[in-house]
Amino acid sequence: MVMHRSPLVAALTIIVLLQAQIVSAYVHPVWGPSRAGTPVSVPATPYSQLYWQRIEQNAQESQQKQRVCKRVLNRYGSDISVLERMNARIRERFGFVCSPDDASAGRSRDQGSAPTDPAELRIARDAFNPVNDFVPRGASRVPVLRLVFSASCMQDVTIDDILFRDTGAGLPSDITHVWMSVDGVRVSRARALNRDKSVQLRFRRPYTIPACKSRAIDVYTAVSPSALASGRHTFSLDAPEDVFADVPVTGEFPITGERMSIAGSTGGRIQLTYLPIEADPRVEGTEHEILGRFRVDIDSTEDQTIHAMTLRQGGTIFDGDILGIYVRSTHGHARFSEIAERMMGDQAYVRFDPPFPMEKGETMELDIVGNLASGTGRTLRMEFEEPVDLYAVGSLYGYGRNGQLYGSNVTLNGTAQTLKIKARLEQ
Repeated sequence: MVMHRSPLVAALTIIVLLQAQIVSAYVHPVWGPSRAGTPVSVPATPYSQLYWQRIEQNAQESQQKQRVCKRVLNRYGSDISVLERMNARIRERFGFVCSPDDASAGRSRDQGSAPTDPAELRIARDAFNPVNDFVPRGASRVPVLRLVFSASCMQDVTIDDILFRDTGAGLPSDITHVWMSVDGVRVSRARALNRDKSVQLRFRRPYTIPACKSRAIDVYTAVSPSALASGRHTFSLDAPEDVFADVPVTGEFPITGERMSIAGSTGGRIQLTYLPIEADPRVEGTEHEILGRFRVDIDSTEDQTIHAMTLRQGGTIFDGDILGIYVRSTHGHARFSEIAERMMGDQAYVRFDPPFPMEKGETMELDIVGNLASGTGRTLRMEFEEPVDLYAVGSLYGYGRNGQLYGSNVTLNGTAQTLKIKARLEQ
C-alpha cells in the first residue's frame, strides 16, 4: 500500500508548491509584487477601479488647488506678508498652502511657459454714438464721441488723460471748448483745440475703472457764436498711445465719431451774473443756508429750459461739510432742482427734474442753498468753473436729429462771493 501512495503524495506536493510560487509572484496593480509567504487579501472592489478612483480624486484636489492659488497669487503674490496671512486662512479651509510655484502648476506641456493674461484696458466705440447732424452756432454741450472703457479682471485701471483729434475740415477756431463727461458730470477741464486740431484732456482727478467693469465716457464740444457756417468736425481717438493709463491699451483704432456740421443759424444766449450775499452761513443753522446767489438773463432769441448745473466749491471748507445742496428762487423760495446729498470731490451736480422753463427776455434770481455740518472759521465759495456747467436747451435751436439736445451759449459775469463760515447759534 505504501508504494502505491507515494506517487499520489508526490503529485499533491508538486501542486502545493506550484500554488505557493504563483501566490509569491502576484503583482498588485498599485502596490507592486507581494512578498513570498504573505497572504494576499482580495478586496470587494476590483484593483483597477480603486486605482482610477484614487487618480480622479487626486486630479480634483489638484484642480481645486490650482484655481485657488492662481487667484491668490495673481492678486497678492507681490506682497509676502499678505500672502502669509492668506495662506493661514487657506490652510484652515482647504488643507493646503500656496507657493509661487503653484502659479504655473497644472498647465499642459505646450502651455508651461505661457505667461498669465496681462492686465489691460480695452476701448471701443459705444453703440449709442451721436448721429451726424447740423448744430447751430453758439451751441454748447454738443456730443461728438462716446467711448466704452473696459478694464480686465486682473486689476483696477487708472486713466490720467486722453488725447483727441479733430479730423474734420473745419477751422480750430470754430470750437471753443472740448471736455469729457461721465453720466452728465464733467470730469475734465474744458479746453480749446490746438493749432493742429488736437486737444489733450486731463481728468480733474485720476479716473479709476474697477476690474471687470466698463464705463462710458462722453466727449462734448461748444461751438463758437462766430463759427464758420458749413464747417465740419469729426473727433477721433487715433492710437493706444493717446490714452495715458497704468496698463496697456487695446482696441480697434482709430475710433471715430460721426461728423458734426455747423449750421448758419445762431442759438440763444444766456447771461449768468453773480450776486452779493448779505449774511454769512452758519454751521448747522438751518437746512436753507444760502451758499451762493446768481442771476440768469435770457436773450430774446428763444425760450430756454434749464436741465442741470455743475457747481464747484472753491473755498477752504472740506467737501464733506456741505450737505443737501439744491437751487431755489431768491424771492419765493420755491425749490427748482433735486437735492444733491453732498459734494462729490469739489463738485455738486444739481439736476432740474422736471427741467425749469424760462421765457425769452426773462430774468430770474436763484439761490444755492444747503446745510453746513462743520467748517467754522473756514471759507466757502460756490461758483461755476466753466460756462458749460450751466446746461440749458433753447426751444428753437436746441433740438437736433434723433432727439439730441444741444445747450445754449452761456457767459459768466463777475466773481462768486467768498463767505466765511460762522459758528452755530447758542441755544
